[in-house]
Amino acid sequence: MDFSRLDSTDFEDFLFDMQEIKDVFEKGGKGFEYKSNKLQSKIGAFDLKGERKGSVYIAHFNSFFRQNILFHSNMGIRNISLYFVNKGNASYHFYKKTNKEILIPSFSHNIWFMNEDYNEKEFYLKDKEQEVTSLHLPSEYFERFVNLYPDLFEQSFLRYEKGENFYLNDNYKRTSSEQYVILNQIENSHLMGNCSNAYADAKVLELLSLIFAKPYEKQSVFKDSDKIQEAAVILTSDIHNPPSIRALALQVGINEKKLKQGFKIVFNTTVYGYLFDYKMQLAEHLLKNTQQSILKIALQCGYDYPSHFSTAFKRKFGVSPKNIRE
Repeated sequence: MDFSRLDSTDFEDFLFDMQEIKDVFEKGGKGFEYKSNKLQSKIGAFDLKGERKGSVYIAHFNSFFRQNILFHSNMGIRNISLYFVNKGNASYHFYKKTNKEILIPSFSHNIWFMNEDYNEKEFYLKDKEQEVTSLHLPSEYFERFVNLYPDLFEQSFLRYEKGENFYLNDNYKRTSSEQYVILNQIENSHLMGNCSNAYADAKVLELLSLIFAKPYEKQSVFKDSDKIQEAAVILTSDIHNPPSIRALALQVGINEKKLKQGFKIVFNTTVYGYLFDYKMQLAEHLLKNTQQSILKIALQCGYDYPSHFSTAFKRKFGVSPKNIRE
């Protein structure tokens, strides 16, 4: 099942009260935590935790629902938010002044430029785990970077200052291992002692620079980039039984040559090279963030034999799955 085959009548509606989180943002509080205690027995469970790091907030959202869920929310705060989907496919719909829906698959990201007047819908499919890491930047904080580096940030900020709500990218962008490293450094910035705030702010600038870098702009010149993005979602939706190149090309409506060419232009890799990188990113995430056995992780990543998985992992990262946990 995917979002494209569903409409809002397939989802059960819930209102997500954002007032507590809004108060933390406005008053510069240390953090927040929100759990689904009342809903847990009925629909599943979710939790949202946030903590201030330097001048920004980093938040983690984890969920597993027993039925299709639609959350409605409106925080009413001007902010610029970076969303990194680590597991599952996230579908967000912002509306009011802007009516825009976007899907972000695993190991991908996008940036929301949000003024005060917006409403949000978040769609969650039943029986699907989801993990999302987000960074929330006050608009005045981002403006400091605009003044320092106008060539990099000014164009987007001027659009934002006109009162528009928008995504930085019409489609999601893949999250690189380098970007994940920086996210981890921001999260652990407290280990830097009395320079932790300065360190976190410097890492936020580094992360923004990578996201706004010019190589991403090259993707938009390929006229079939939307179909390539769609193909990437299909390719990674069932890593145990991925489609052939011919079948994938037919599904998105382009020929095989354009499909192969598109993956090289948009993702700088081959079709199955993209799938391999996706499986390795998933494996690295599971090894570092869960206690699951290597056998179980190998199976989740589409490998029937642990030895084949270990060989592939070492080829990608230079270390074995066992050693990366040590």
